[in-house]
Order: sequence, then C-alpha cells, then structure tokens
Amino acid sequence: IRGMTVGKSPPCLAEPPPRVHVSPRGRRQRQAGVAGVKITNEQEVRAWLEGKPRAWAVAIAARAALRVVPVWRAIFTVNTVKGFRADDAVLALFRCVAVSRLSVLLPSRDLKALSSASFSASASVLSASASARSASARSASASARSASAAAALPSAAFSASVAASFSASACSAYASAASAWDAVKTDAEALEKELPASMTGHLWRSRVGGDPWAIAIISAEPPDRLTHEWGYLKQHLGPADNWWVWTEWYEAIVEGRPAWGLSHETGNGIMFAALTWPEEEWSKGPAHVNGRLAKMIEAARVKTAEPPLPVIPDSKVGPDWQEQPATGLLSPEPRLEPQSKAELAELDLLLPLLRRCVDDLLRTANASQSNSVKRFLPRVEYYHSAISREQLSIDEVYAAGLRLRNAHERLRRDVVEDGFPDIAMEIGEAFDSTIGLHGPVILSTVRGKHLDQLARDHNRTKAEELEYKQKAQAFAESVNASSSVVTPSGKTLVVEANEEIADGPFPERSTTNAEAVNNSLLVTLAKKATAKVAEGLAVDGVKNGVGLVGAVVFAKAGMDPTSAFLLANQPVLIGLAASAGESLAWLPHFLRWLRYKVTGFVGNGS
Repeated sequence: IRGMTVGKSPPCLAEPPPRVHVSPRGRRQRQAGVAGVKITNEQEVRAWLEGKPRAWAVAIAARAALRVVPVWRAIFTVNTVKGFRADDAVLALFRCVAVSRLSVLLPSRDLKALSSASFSASASVLSASASARSASARSASASARSASAAAALPSAAFSASVAASFSASACSAYASAASAWDAVKTDAEALEKELPASMTGHLWRSRVGGDPWAIAIISAEPPDRLTHEWGYLKQHLGPADNWWVWTEWYEAIVEGRPAWGLSHETGNGIMFAALTWPEEEWSKGPAHVNGRLAKMIEAARVKTAEPPLPVIPDSKVGPDWQEQPATGLLSPEPRLEPQSKAELAELDLLLPLLRRCVDDLLRTANASQSNSVKRFLPRVEYYHSAISREQLSIDEVYAAGLRLRNAHERLRRDVVEDGFPDIAMEIGEAFDSTIGLHGPVILSTVRGKHLDQLARDHNRTKAEELEYKQKAQAFAESVNASSSVVTPSGKTLVVEANEEIADGPFPERSTTNAEAVNNSLLVTLAKKATAKVAEGLAVDGVKNGVGLVGAVVFAKAGMDPTSAFLLANQPVLIGLAASAGESLAWLPHFLRWLRYKVTGFVGNGS
C-alpha cells in the first residue's frame, strides 16, 4: 500500500467503460491477471492494493465498512458513559460510511474536506466508546471511521486507514467467515474487469464458474449472524426520529438497488446535499438530521411519482392517420363523416358541375407549357383526386380547395411582384369556376359549415400567429427527418400544411388547417405510444433511466419508434403545445407520463 501511486486518474467506478473484444492471446493474459487475485486476509488485501489506483482502495474500504454496519448494534449494549449517546454514535457512523461510499460513486466531486469533517466529528462523538467493554462496538466504530477518512487522507496515512478498516472487520468476529473475504475478493475482481456494477451491486457477492472472465457474479445472503444483528439494530433505532431514512438506505445498498424508491442519481444527490450541510446542522442530533433528510426524500418521491395518464382527446378534424401493416408507418387517409339524405341530395346536384369544372382545369393546366402553371399543377391534381372519390370526404375536399386557392394566390403574387407571365385566360376561367362551386359544395353539408366556423373562430394575434408558425415548422422538420413515424405522403402533407400557416387569401383557414393536421397526427402518435407501453414494448431494454439524447439512443435500447420519436423531440413538442393553446394542453402531461413509463424518471420535461 505504501508504494501505491497517488494522483492517478481513477476510473469512473459508477459507470466504467464497456468491455471490448480482445484476441485469444490477450484474453488468456488478462484471465491470468484476474485469476491471480487472492484475498483471504488483511495481508493479501495489502498485497493486491500494491500499485492500484487510489480510488480502488477507497472503494474496497468503503464496502468493507458497509458490511460491518449490523454489528453497530453492540453500541447499544455498552455501559453508559458520561457524554455518550448511542443514537448520536450511530448517526455519526452512518455519516462516515455515506461519505466514503459517495467518494467512490461521485469521483468527479472533491469530497476530501467532507471526509475529514465527518471523520473528525465522528471521532469526537465516539471517543467515549473507546472505554466500552464490547470489542464489536470498538471494531465497528474504527472500521466506519477509517473508511470515511480514506478519501481524505494523504498516501502515508491512507495505508493505515485501509488496514484499520480490515483489522476492525476481523475483530468483529464475522470476517473470519469465508463469505466476507469472498465478497472482498469479488469486489477486487469486479474492479479489475471493470464490470458496470463493480461498486453498486449487491454488497455480498461471490464469483462462480471456472472462467474468470465469465460475468457470473451472484448475489448472496449476509452471514446469519449479521442478519440477526441487523434486525436487533433496527429494533434499537425504532420508528422514532425518522431512522427509516438510514435503514432503507442501507438495505438498498445490501441488495444493490436504488435507495428510497428513487433513482440512483436522485438518491445520491439527496445524500450528497445532506452530507454537505454545515457542522452545526449535524450537531443538532438524529431527530433534526433525519427529519430534514425525510422531508427531502418525500419531496423527491412526490416529484418523481408516476404521473397519471392524461386523457388524450379524439381528433375531430384533420386527416385520419392509419398505420400501414407492412411498415408500421402512419399514412394520412380521408376522414369520412356521415351525411344525411338532404345533404346527399344537395351534393348530387352540385358535384357533377364541380367535377366538370375540375376536369377542365386539369386538362388545360396539363396542356400548358408555362412553368408557372406547372408549379400550380400538383394542387389541381390533389383537388381532382379529392373531388373524384366515390365516398366524398368533406374534410379532404375542404383542405384540398384551401391549398388550391393558396397556390393560385402565390402565383398571382409572383405575376404582380416578380413579373411572372400571367396564366392563360382559359385556365383562369376554369379555376374561377372551380372555386365558385367549391364554396357551395362545402357549405351544403353540416360538416363543411363546421369546418368553416372553426376558421371564423380563429382569434390569434399576428404575433401569436407567427410564433405558432415557427413552432409548427420545427415540428414539421422533426417529422420530415424521421424515417420511422409517417409515410412519405404524410411527411409532404405535414410540411406543406405548416408552410402555409397564416398564408393565402384566408390566412385563418390556412392556420386552422395546419392545426388540424398537426393535432390529428399527435393524437394518433400518443395513442399508439400508449398502446405500446401497455404491451411492454416501449420499455424493453430501457433500464434505470436513459438520457434523452435522441431517437438513436432509444432505438438501440429497444423502444418502439413512436415513443422514441416523441421523447427525442420533447422540447419541440412542448413548444408547439405552448403556442397551440387548449387544443394541445394534454401533450406536455402525456410526455411526462411517457417519459416516466419508459425511463422511470420524470424530470422537468425540457
């Protein structure tokens, strides 16, 4: 230990690098190194630590100290000594082992000053226990304090700290059991192999199997004596003074799981915040310290509790997005609404006239050699397709007519502002006739009147309109960039509808149409993601919270593409919802619920 290299950059023990493929020769060489780990006593621990990173020694000492926590029960059996309170002593010891553990799990934070403070404070509180008759009490105190000091001590004193930790463990009468030294040996092997759970896994573990490189580390039960001792210690601490904050924390460490039902990150953050309280806070005793900790934990539980699934409203306007069986992509289909006999009779009179006008418009536009008309032509073809369906969709005809008129309006602006050649008179007359009949066809139905009223109810200011357009176009870009959400025709529809927001001779109709496209798509995506969560597909392979860094991460984790798209584009979607008003008020709450179901973490939704 004296020859240990100080200042070496320690590995991040909480999240070590992944294992990589090595050649058979390299594998044999590394196997030989791991197979050479021999730890059955204190001297062999010293030998193994020779030349190892300092952080490894801190880790080994910390976990060794945590294993003797149950024998603290002996502190309650010592004769009463003036100035000595058992509860204060136990709190000081918990503080020590918590500091030493965090110095391992949070290597990027400088905990040396914190370690020194906790060591000094605990030495003061526990000084009276030096005269106690119980060897177990003395050894437990020494082990915890020495492990706490380990992160702060310089090299010369560090070896004594680690040695004290193991000497104390040996004196506690449990470490002679093979399971105790086997657990220490397993920790050492896990560090050498850089296993992900090297310092966060089950406190009592052993390796099985003949291949040292096989990840065959199994959890084991603590020795029977320690199990009984822990039960007695919990009885002594009892329900008063919120001692559950420490007992739940310790039991989680033993089992290798997050404490208090929170994530590892949240739990470690709470503990770090508590350990950095000023000394006067800790000197107020267990009732005060544990009470403050309990409030922090309860607040975190409320914040990270599973949010309820908000009601996802049915989309009442816009295209009907249908999943394609072969690809799973969503494709926009015409929305069909029932029509009364009176409406059908009215349409029977008007539709033949409108269809003849559209046929003329399409024929003359196709015959034209004008580049201006060629730009106009796709909208004519779209309208012709919508009006020619056997089952007429008023929603589709309404949207197609709107986009046709907007395209013609842009062409007229080009003629006036940029000197483009005007369209031929025959084409202009066919267009005027089409638009002239389009309105009566739409207004001859209850559905058409409803769509027209939605546009009339539009009441955004110009500034609000521009803000919505910016957010909606960002949403359209995210849809267009995704290859696993909608079909190419769906991408085109979303992009073009959002480009026309606040555009054309009736800008409020263009905005309302874009809202209908966006909202109907988001409702369909949300319901699809909800169904995948119910099937268990959305969370397959995603454990302990995945950072929201993009759809690729989610896809690799095994999440369904719909949930991946929604979570990867959270900021865009929340911005769109904020500018959309009541129509998307449900969306931020849904994203919060989805994030919790997939990652187990709520966060702030940003």
